[in-house]
Amino acid sequence: MEGIMKKLSALLLMALVIAGCGSNDAKEVSGEGTAAVGENGDKVSVSLTMKGDEVVDISIDETKEGKSKKEQKYDYNMKEASGIQKEWFEQIEFLEDYIKENGIDAVELDKKTGKPTGDDVLAGCTINLTTIMEAVNNAAENAK
Repeated sequence: MEGIMKKLSALLLMALVIAGCGSNDAKEVSGEGTAAVGENGDKVSVSLTMKGDEVVDISIDETKEGKSKKEQKYDYNMKEASGIQKEWFEQIEFLEDYIKENGIDAVELDKKTGKPTGDDVLAGCTINLTTIMEAVNNAAENAK
């Protein structure tokens, strides 16, 4: 009888282990979001892909006078004005990677300046993110 109980216990334990190793069946969903920036038609555009609550891909851009800041790269010429000596596109690439690694909610903003409050974000992105995060949140909502 004791041998049967041991075997039954072992089988039950194996079943629990196998059940715990189940796969994440969350589907990837995509969404897009925008936020108005200025009266001249400038806007922030965000495309993202989520799997469950996790952002697996994100692209952020802003048009200024009809031109993509990302496509302008070094021609946008923000490096001199940046306290961390990074161009706009470099700061946005940092933010995109940060969101993929830490999630949207990990980006907290100062209500007065619109800049990130966390040193981990400020290490690579010091620009005002108010409208950018508005567009990110719109895209995430549209991906649900």
